[in-house]
Formats: sequence, structure tokens, C-alpha cells
Amino acid sequence: MSSDSSSTPDYYPDPDVISDSDSGDEVIFSAILDDARVLVEHCERSQPLTRRPHRQRDRVGAHEWLMQDYLSPDATFDAEQFRRRFRLSRQLFLRIVGDLERDYAFFQQQDDARGKPGYSPLQKCTTAIRQLAYGTTSDAMEEYLQMSETMAREALHTFCECEKPTQADIQKIYEVHEQRHGFPGMLGSLDCTHWAWEACPVAWQGQYHRGDHDEPTVIVEAAASFELWIWHVFFGMPDVNNDIAVINVSPLFDRLVNGVGPDTSFFTNGINYECKYYLVDGIYPDWATLVHSFTCRLMINKNITRKNMSRPERTSKGNLGY
Repeated sequence: MSSDSSSTPDYYPDPDVISDSDSGDEVIFSAILDDARVLVEHCERSQPLTRRPHRQRDRVGAHEWLMQDYLSPDATFDAEQFRRRFRLSRQLFLRIVGDLERDYAFFQQQDDARGKPGYSPLQKCTTAIRQLAYGTTSDAMEEYLQMSETMAREALHTFCECEKPTQADIQKIYEVHEQRHGFPGMLGSLDCTHWAWEACPVAWQGQYHRGDHDEPTVIVEAAASFELWIWHVFFGMPDVNNDIAVINVSPLFDRLVNGVGPDTSFFTNGINYECKYYLVDGIYPDWATLVHSFTCRLMINKNITRKNMSRPERTSKGNLGY
């Protein structure tokens, strides 16, 4: 370090003065005051903190506008236009809204701190479904629904979390599968399929093309209940993949691994099992949550079960036009 005194800030005390024990405390206190003075001057030179301006949002008016456009008896847009824009029928949309409003407090309309009505369940479900249908940003419908970007993102996140089965749903699925197929603890059938992607961008076709298909395909992993309730869908992996590659990166068992999922234990034949299982074919790994099917006359019901559980795949392909 240079001995030039000009390189040393003037608010640091002189070392010779610090060595004096009688005035040491005063010097230290003076140095602290000098440091505080420099910090205050720096803050004063900085730009002042400003709050974002409050936006007055007409939530009630946006709800009435939504009702008039899509959900009233004399709606501006008919059922066909509703299905094209929401990617589902009007009856199914209203059923989803009713179920979410009944079971989840987030989708229930509540008053804010000023006593004014908040967003309606229709507004929250509309922004979530439209984001999923079009892949748009959270602020894409801010002008139409009068909903902030933060609220729209929260509605989408909560909507996706609500589609997962709860502990009560799992116990109901257990009972039905045991009564119909004789498999206690079976949550469903797990499999992958390749769907033709006719609208695949030209730049991506090399990543999604397989030798056994004439057109680009996307591999889809899905799990569904006996009521065609599809609570898990995973797709979009590029390159050539099979069932093993997909399940290794699939989030299907993330909640189970992290210990945040519902209790899926079941009791049968005097043994208590900690987690549910899925029926799979022979390509899947030997995991405790996967039960392989095998050819046996005594186990003919298992093969029939897997055929019945493939019904969601056929239904989805029919509805989506694949």
C-alpha cells in the first residue's frame, strides 16, 4: 500500500491517534459517525424508492362481461366458439368451476380488505384454462378479466395443483379398482404412447422424428382413473425416447419422493403397504410402485384391466383429433 496520505480517505482516523489509549474510544466513535455520514450521503444521492401506482380494476364489470360473452343464455359466442377458445365444452367448464369452488377456498369469491368483492371462480378458472389452452403469458388477459399478472399466475398454479388426487380420491380409486378388478392398492395403469405432431415446426422435426413413424411424434405419459380423470400428463421430450427414458425424468413420483404427497398406504392380506402402485408392461424398471403384467391364465384379469385402462388414451386421441 502506498504511503501517500492522499490515497487514504479523510474519514479514517490517524493510526497515531488510535494508539493513544486515553482518546481511543472517542476516535472509534468519531470514525463510526464518519462512516454513517458517508452512508447517508450515498443514500441521498441514490434514486428515491417509489411504489407502483395502484390500478383500479373493475372486477365485477369483468365478471359480467365474461358472463355475457360466453355463459349467459343469450351469450355473444355460441357453444362451438366456446369449445374452440377454451378447448373444452361449456358444460365441462361449468362442472370444473363448480367442483373447484366447492372443494378449494382459493376458487371461492371473497371480499378484499376494502370490503369489495374479489375475483369470481369463473374469472380464476378462465385465466388458468386459457393459459393452458394457448400457452400465453399471465398478463395476456389482463384487460379482459381485469386481473393482475400475479393473480393470474397464482390461479394457474393452484389450478394445476388441484387436479392431483387427494387422499380421499385415492381411497375411492382403491375401492373401485378392488371391486371391479380385484387389485387392492392399484391407482391405475401407466404407459406411454407416441402421438403424431402434424403441426411440428420445421426446425424441430429432426428432434421429434422416429424411424418407425412417417411424421414427427411426441411421446406422452399419462395416468388416469376409471372415470377418465387424467391427473398426470407428461410430454414434450425431444429425441428418440422410450418408456424408461420418460419415467426417469417424469414428475409422477416427485411428491412421493419428497414426502409431501397424500397418504397412499393400503392394507391387504394382513400386510400394510406404504405406497400405491401402477400396472405397467415389461419394459418398466422393477420399482415398488410399478407392478408388471405377465401372461398367465390365472391372471387374465390383469390383462383385461390394462386393456380397460387404455380407454383414456383412445378417448383423448378421439377428442383431440389424432
